[in-house]
Amino acid sequence: MEKERVPASGFDIRFVPGEVTVMGCNGVQVYEDEVILLRLTQGGLRIDGKDLMLKSYFDGEMQVTGRIRGMELCAR
Repeated sequence: MEKERVPASGFDIRFVPGEVTVMGCNGVQVYEDEVILLRLTQGGLRIDGKDLMLKSYFDGEMQVTGRIRGMELCAR
């Protein structure tokens, strides 16, 4: 499957099955097995799934792996 890219103001999201990469991430607000909520410049990104893990976080780039069911942009 080809990568999907979702451009947005102040951050960038790339998705391939089993992995989400978020550029412009300012940290983690919630970190659980089935929900991860990332802080972005303007709001947040909620990732829902199963067996979710933070694979890496470097220089504002966060990688989340697991069985990802959905993502939703959230207001602060």
